[in-house]
Amino acid sequence: MTTDACTTTRTFSAYGIADGSSLVRRTYYRLGDDPGTIDAAAVQRIGAAFSDAFVELAHVDAVPDAVSMAVEDAAYFTGESFDGADADLRTDVLPSFYRSVAAFHCAYTGHPERADGALEAPDDAD
Repeated sequence: MTTDACTTTRTFSAYGIADGSSLVRRTYYRLGDDPGTIDAAAVQRIGAAFSDAFVELAHVDAVPDAVSMAVEDAAYFTGESFDGADADLRTDVLPSFYRSVAAFHCAYTGHPERADGALEAPDDAD
């Protein structure tokens, strides 16, 4: 990925979240342990945990529309790519969700040139 690629830090800084890793960390810890097969409900839990963390870190009462739409779309597409997989929710599925939510948010807020890189698989993916 290039430095212009969309990341959770880049795209959510407009909401006062200076470090996307804090958003990632808070989402991660809200999930708890959940080994096993990934289904739509599991991915929806990621979306809800991410939204809760966003509200907390951005100091807002509700998730803005562009963020909400990005979370919904990222949850849907992440769920599709992991449907039925025996994967770890926190270490396998969550990173894919983050890349997708950042990409969708960049696209929805007028930065599609940054969104493409975030939807690509990382270099070390199988």
